[in-house]
Amino acid sequence: MFCLSLTLVFGQITITNTYFPSAGDSLITANATAQTLRSVYLTKASATAQNWDYSFLRARTTTTRTVRHYRGLNPIADSAILKEFPTATTAITDSAGQIAVYKTSTTRFDLLGFFNANLGVLPVGLRPKFNPPSLERRAPLVFNSTNNNQTGFSLPFSAEIIPDTFLAQLPIRPDSLRIRFTTTRQDKVDAWGKIRIPGSGDLDCLRERRYEITDTRIDAKIGGIPIWVDITNFIPASNFRPRDTSLIFHFWSNLYKEPLLTIRADNDSTPNSAEYKWFSINTPSVEITSQAQVTVFPTPAKEAVSILLEGLAESAYTVQIYNALGHLVFYQKIKHNTTTQILNIITHQWQSGSYFLILRSESSNQDLVQKAFIIGR
Repeated sequence: MFCLSLTLVFGQITITNTYFPSAGDSLITANATAQTLRSVYLTKASATAQNWDYSFLRARTTTTRTVRHYRGLNPIADSAILKEFPTATTAITDSAGQIAVYKTSTTRFDLLGFFNANLGVLPVGLRPKFNPPSLERRAPLVFNSTNNNQTGFSLPFSAEIIPDTFLAQLPIRPDSLRIRFTTTRQDKVDAWGKIRIPGSGDLDCLRERRYEITDTRIDAKIGGIPIWVDITNFIPASNFRPRDTSLIFHFWSNLYKEPLLTIRADNDSTPNSAEYKWFSINTPSVEITSQAQVTVFPTPAKEAVSILLEGLAESAYTVQIYNALGHLVFYQKIKHNTTTQILNIITHQWQSGSYFLILRSESSNQDLVQKAFIIGR
């Protein structure tokens, strides 16, 4: 009744454990381009309703989709995983082949460790186990709720699995190596309201702010001496950062398993990456050539939309716009003979929703730019 009254009186929602990933789920997300990331602004914590419009985000083909398959563990097919993590309930495989192993309860979604881990500075194939497990999601999630989490692992392994190109950068030739990793984290639901991302309308959400400090140390055993020596300072600085502080903002909804939006930022709240839920009706926004640029504004559009064309060679082109059902709603041939050109299109009779623009070269019959945008009322 308390949670219901919050929703009715204040408009806040409660996120239940329905947002925990389970067997058979798939996540599809898109990574924002650097160009659109520059327009991302992070609001401060607030006890009043917020309206976040990130519908301007766009994705490139090389990083458009990150698909993670969630599946229940099969006692036969996944016996090796179960041997390493006997309490596991769910395995997550990403596009790079990394397998993260989780345990789910009614109130927690815990990361137990990795069966095939890519730890950046070290090779793929390690199997670190967090002690205690890392709490990745919790339920119920309500405004102003907090969680403090500290975990880590210590993982020794033979230097024989390290590429010689990496070992050659060290002043010594180790027999064994060990990675020691710790992370201290505070998660707080610091804001609530409605969010709009590419392909969506206004969605109720909670924003969870994660402040995280990580520390990574590399030890080595040398010349058969059974003593670990810290060689962290000898690791090339370009490979990893021993100590790092970051902010991660998750926008959660009861309707979907993946966060609607994840923004990673530096300690001064400057965004350095953004990843958002990919809706199947939202055709990818693709910058196919570096010279051709198309900007659609305003976003979302209402009575009219303007299309700014830049960076095109003098030639003939067509502009085509399709709605979310794939129906052609606009078609125009243009002669591009200036550095910039603007098309103004009346849209007051168009339905609200996602639209998809294609700029095609008539001479090469090639799509130069594909871009999604939204008409809203």
